[in-house]
Amino acid sequence: MLSKYNIKSSMWLFTFTLFMMVHANTFAQDKTLSGTILDGETSTPLPGVNVQVKGTVIGTVTDFDGKFTLSVPEESQILMFSFIGYKTQETQIGSKTKFSISLEVDAEQLEEVVVVGYGVQKKSLITGATTSVDTELLQNRSSGTLTDAMAGITPGVSLTPNSGMPGADAKVRIRGAGSNGNSEPLYIIDGIKSGSISDLAPEDIESIEVLKDAASAAIYGSEGGNGVILVTTKAGQKGEAKISYNFRYGIQSADKRNLPKTLNADQYIQFQNEMNQHNPGNTPLTPTGYNTNWVDQVVENAPIQSHTLSMQGGSETTTYYTSLNYYEQDGIVGGDKASYDRLNARFNVKQQLKKWANLSSNLTYSRENRKSLTDQDEYRGLMTSALSLEPTIPVAFEPGKENANTIAGINSGFPMYKDAQGRYYSTSNQGLSESTNPFVQMELGNGGKQRDKFLGVMALEIKPFEGFSFTSRPSIEWNTERDHYYDKPFWSGADNNSNTLKVTDNNTRYFQWMWENFATYNKTFGDHTIAATVGMSAQQSEWRVLNTASGPMNVNDPLYNEHAYTGVANNDLNSWTDENRMVSYFGRVSYDYKNRYMLTATVRNDMTSTAMVPYKNISGVFPSFSAGWNISNEEFFPEDFVIDYLKLRGSWGQNGSIKSIPGRYLYSPSMRTDRINLVVPGNDLIFGAEPSVLPNPDLTWETSEQTNIGIDLNAFDGKVSFGLDWYRKITRDLLSVAQVPASVGNWAPSTNLGDVENTGVEVVLGYSNHDHEFQYGVNLNFATLKNKVIKVNTPAPYIAGANIGPGWQQATVFQEGYPMWYFRGYETAGVNSDNGDPIFVDKDGDGEITDGDKTNIGDPHPDVTYGGQIFASYKGFDFNMVMQGQAGSQAVIGWFRPDRLKANTLTHFYDDRWTESNRGGSMPRPTTQSEFYQSDFLVQSADFFRIKQMQFGYTFEKQLMEKIHVGGLRVYVSLDDFFTFNKYPGMDPIAGNNDPNALGIDKGVYPTPRKLMFGLNISL
Repeated sequence: MLSKYNIKSSMWLFTFTLFMMVHANTFAQDKTLSGTILDGETSTPLPGVNVQVKGTVIGTVTDFDGKFTLSVPEESQILMFSFIGYKTQETQIGSKTKFSISLEVDAEQLEEVVVVGYGVQKKSLITGATTSVDTELLQNRSSGTLTDAMAGITPGVSLTPNSGMPGADAKVRIRGAGSNGNSEPLYIIDGIKSGSISDLAPEDIESIEVLKDAASAAIYGSEGGNGVILVTTKAGQKGEAKISYNFRYGIQSADKRNLPKTLNADQYIQFQNEMNQHNPGNTPLTPTGYNTNWVDQVVENAPIQSHTLSMQGGSETTTYYTSLNYYEQDGIVGGDKASYDRLNARFNVKQQLKKWANLSSNLTYSRENRKSLTDQDEYRGLMTSALSLEPTIPVAFEPGKENANTIAGINSGFPMYKDAQGRYYSTSNQGLSESTNPFVQMELGNGGKQRDKFLGVMALEIKPFEGFSFTSRPSIEWNTERDHYYDKPFWSGADNNSNTLKVTDNNTRYFQWMWENFATYNKTFGDHTIAATVGMSAQQSEWRVLNTASGPMNVNDPLYNEHAYTGVANNDLNSWTDENRMVSYFGRVSYDYKNRYMLTATVRNDMTSTAMVPYKNISGVFPSFSAGWNISNEEFFPEDFVIDYLKLRGSWGQNGSIKSIPGRYLYSPSMRTDRINLVVPGNDLIFGAEPSVLPNPDLTWETSEQTNIGIDLNAFDGKVSFGLDWYRKITRDLLSVAQVPASVGNWAPSTNLGDVENTGVEVVLGYSNHDHEFQYGVNLNFATLKNKVIKVNTPAPYIAGANIGPGWQQATVFQEGYPMWYFRGYETAGVNSDNGDPIFVDKDGDGEITDGDKTNIGDPHPDVTYGGQIFASYKGFDFNMVMQGQAGSQAVIGWFRPDRLKANTLTHFYDDRWTESNRGGSMPRPTTQSEFYQSDFLVQSADFFRIKQMQFGYTFEKQLMEKIHVGGLRVYVSLDDFFTFNKYPGMDPIAGNNDPNALGIDKGVYPTPRKLMFGLNISL
């Protein structure tokens, strides 16, 4: 593991090297040129124009007034001037030292282009549903992952954090969950398919495009069923080298206004004694003199920081971009025992080999280190313990004050942990030994995950004649992960302890190579334009896993937590390999007439290996069609109308989701030989075999079909923008384990069991005004989602999903006519005012409350997601605010269990409970009824509104910075995730979970930290 000292030393060395590179050419300069660059139409100065000596790296950029000064060698001949949106201009230097240049607007460049699959396309000609992410906004976010940084600014894309713990990734869903398995989109980074974008540094990102409809994603065939996210990293620009350093440092804290409110000692004693009134054998509780708020005790302030050093530049034929990023974050629960750090290094270069040939290479390496504590576990999670432990014990006992269970632990011979003052950490005296003291859990936390990842792509582009290009693009992804930890002995109670020292090492290696070759041809014939792309792709991936465990350790010390220092009494070894291959052919044809009428057709044929599906199903064809009408380009459209641009578009297409198949050869039978022994004549014993899992020769991947209709509009000279999309997406052949009668005697195979439908509307509305010195704008987005299972191919009424503890079985189910994995439990009709018992609804009318009365009591999928951005600037000051929210979803308080009746609970169940003096209470009396813990009383609204970021910045005047040879300097302060408004009584309304069938179940989720950030951006 890299030390912080080594990282900082490397950054200083990197800085010094870049400094020397930039200044190495200054000794030969002996001629000074100066001048002014103007807009050819308005004669206004142009700041930021690249001024470069042709064929060299000698150059500069114009200042705020369009002026430049440049020292060049005496023999320099040609000066080049280039700027985005303008035509590049060259002029002879000769004997001149003063220049006045007017640049001509390039209408082709001014039109925005977006990245699409295997190419780029003018935004006005896009006929599918795509969204561009504001990458400039991403670079000032304090998020450790790119996915979290996208929250609130990407319509139709929901991002649910798996946890608030540092380094935790998020579930990304484009237009809702389309699979009961893996619903993650396909990530393409500089043309490389990758399983994640969480390891990318936001500062390296040039653009992000989200392909949401089937027509946009169909060119990715069997991997585009859940949408596609295209990430393009930064490339170098011609001209003088530019060095940038971005620094962020902040303090994280818990939002105590939104932390769960648990019972204090007096309330806990009162609540337990009321419950025990109906259980005469229990002794009433009395005050102990302690009153511990465990949730407040475990949270703390924690640091977060990020450093990014980058350099870019280039000559007429070569451009480069290189960067080094370091990110570090400690946890607000557990500190450095729940920490994350990441080192990124990137080098992108492009070389013009000939006028007709370019070669580019993008290389990136990342190392991640993550330490974590047990999270989202209703049995032994750290936050679950903090929520459940009785408040009538302290964090640690004063010497001689230990309770009976702690004394039993001391006498047991098991290790008992102490705090910094030498006091024993407490254990529960109410039989809650499963809830280990959170501070002991922090002591037990050790080891962690280390992941190394390398992505490399090389692209050769050949343009033998006008309009035609051929690209050959090989790429690799190499990924290794080591999950290393050791189990330390502990005592929490007679039924929750361990005296085993055991080392565990889980090692994973993933390698993928891919080679894509594709040709593109663009040709305009009068008013007609045709663009065509055709290509093929071959890829192979290999996943090797080696899991090892050994013990006992000879010494309980982190220095000896390796297999070399353990005994041989308890060793374990397990390994397996997963391989897959795919060959693909794809094509796309686009046509437009006068930039008015656009048609696009796409098709892809994927052929995978028989490791995934049977031979007869290895091939799939995925077509799409889309059309657009630029109404504003029609002759009848008024020229002086308030609407500047109006486009109507529609699309239909199909995609697949091969990664929804969770393993290899699932269609084949599995055999077992254990305990199959037969005695044959002669008393001979033979061993037999039988299928343990039945075969399924019809297994295939999931396929989605989507229809999309959209409108794009700009008005009032581009100040107002509006977009509207309606979609209907049906995913067929969802995978699950089939259910067969018990009489069959075998386990059922994976089977294509059902279809799911997602429908919704997405709206984007923006306004910006840059006419005056005070500039401002607002961008809002809004999306609806209706998720429904429309078909289940199984004789059973539903497919069982997640359980909550030992008592709530089949808490989520997959059933026709309902949302995917809705919460199945008992519906209630209030509280009986006579006795305080919950009133359960008898859904089947048989006069009894049984499992058959369980019904839909909640939906984890939000009906509405929304977000937005407000920005403003005046002179050097700027303000930016990002918002995020959702409505119409529910979450389950899943750590509150019927088998732990003496556990603490929330004031939500206490404040308005039924008592003899409060017979109209909204909550039942303290109850031991197991049905209560499986009812809608535990289902709460997950609606929330969160201000993701509120940032204030100041950019120093350029003239002042030039005096100290600084190109630009901006400082800022930011409040990130600081304000959340919700009514959810648990930890976080976005109850993350790693299991797709347990979305919305809060099993003690790690809290999302709020951050006070300070930042600095400097360029040279």
